[in-house]
Amino acid sequence: IAGICCGLAYRIFSEIYAFSHRRRQFDHPLTSSQDISFQVSEMFTRINAARGLCLHALRQFGTPYYRISSSEAKLFATQTVMDVASRAQVLMGGRGYFKNELINQLSSDARGMEYLEGTSNIQKMIIARELLRIYYKEKIV
Repeated sequence: IAGICCGLAYRIFSEIYAFSHRRRQFDHPLTSSQDISFQVSEMFTRINAARGLCLHALRQFGTPYYRISSSEAKLFATQTVMDVASRAQVLMGGRGYFKNELINQLSSDARGMEYLEGTSNIQKMIIARELLRIYYKEKIV
């Protein structure tokens, strides 16, 4: 799920980045605005951080920390795709909410990702439970 969320977030990012280059306001592309460029930078950074957590979870496979790593990746990736989708719709203005717009359809997909394999609160519970289990196991040994 985390990997799917990363791919979906990157697709949304690609669409909004292309849109912000094409869309002109006051004879300049939207990306020339500092606020827009900062938002684009934040989206890109969060997507790369989510990808990093996914790769870390893959490397942890078979270790005692795998459940924690995979839940961290799922939690952060779903939050990231929701954030990117929300920002993309706002950056597109009213067009971002039209049913026939790709961004609106991708945003609907992003909202669905939050409920696959457990909500954010479930992922937080798994992380906390696994941390306690590992902590007490190491304390006893």
